[in-house]
Amino acid sequence: MRNKRRSLRGLSVVEVTVAATISTLALVGAFSVFLSGMGSWATGSRTISAQVEADNTVAMVIDALREATFVSVSVDGKTVNFRKPQYDVNGNFQMDVHGAPVWDGKDRTIYYQSGSIYMSDGVSTPWKLTSNVILTDPEGSPANSSYKIFTPGLGANTREVTVKVIVKQNMPGNDKLYGRKRENVYLRNIPDSIR
Repeated sequence: MRNKRRSLRGLSVVEVTVAATISTLALVGAFSVFLSGMGSWATGSRTISAQVEADNTVAMVIDALREATFVSVSVDGKTVNFRKPQYDVNGNFQMDVHGAPVWDGKDRTIYYQSGSIYMSDGVSTPWKLTSNVILTDPEGSPANSSYKIFTPGLGANTREVTVKVIVKQNMPGNDKLYGRKRENVYLRNIPDSIR
């Protein structure tokens, strides 16, 4: 009987203090792991976002240039002018008497301006392809060296264009993340007369 009464008395102050301290340390540890995981998730998410933005921008530029019948790249590498062929009612290129695609009459431009890349068809309002574009490569050699967004291939006539885009994402604490993409586009529809 005496043992039953003793077990019902409760915990001492020391036991309660030790239990509260251990519980507090466990909660603080779990919360710090949670915060660290959230920070890693945010960094990874923004890194993916920057890379996807760079990938999508280069893909849109490559898609626009792929069917070009004429391409001209500016000396500073910030602008590319191009022309596309005219299609007939069946979706095929209209050809001239020499077998070259006929121009559709629109001078198109893709250009860099104030951290953004725009596309214009010469008729409607230019549309923005992306923003947060930087003109220096933090991982270049040397570091932070400038690069050209558009680089024409060798030769008198442009048969190939290299497109490179670096997108910057700002992080809290003045950290920065970058997405970069570089790809070549080979121009298939340049008429034989200028090859």
